[in-house]
Amino acid sequence: LQYEKHTMLCAEISHKLMRTDTVLKIMMGMHRECRDRNKNFQEEVTKFLVGQIVLTRYNNNTYRIDDIRWDLKVSDTFEKRGEKISYVQYYKQAYNLDIRDTRQPMLISMICAPLATLNFAACAMSSGSEPAICTDLIPSSPL
Repeated sequence: LQYEKHTMLCAEISHKLMRTDTVLKIMMGMHRECRDRNKNFQEEVTKFLVGQIVLTRYNNNTYRIDDIRWDLKVSDTFEKRGEKISYVQYYKQAYNLDIRDTRQPMLISMICAPLATLNFAACAMSSGSEPAICTDLIPSSPL
């Protein structure tokens, strides 16, 4: 047999397609569409985005969108090491990222990982026995 005498190569090919649109750009397009069709914008966007995977340009990580916090804006503050800081300030300090639209809601991604591994804005949430992290992302991330 041929494979018993010679080296064989086994290769698997994998492809991933990625959109270059940001979530914010998609949300803006959906806002116009919902307004024209008289649909509930927040409901339609939530249905479309929850479960989608986004790649954040500022740290090159991928996250699954688990929810959208419509009541939380990037101009809101959170506590970091005992001090209040806005998400706008945080992303500027941590990633040198200028956020221009301060009215955009925050995207929520639940990450199952030890709490000590998270080094940016997060709140601990428990789901069963594994600790989970609730990460706030800005919609300027590509989908």
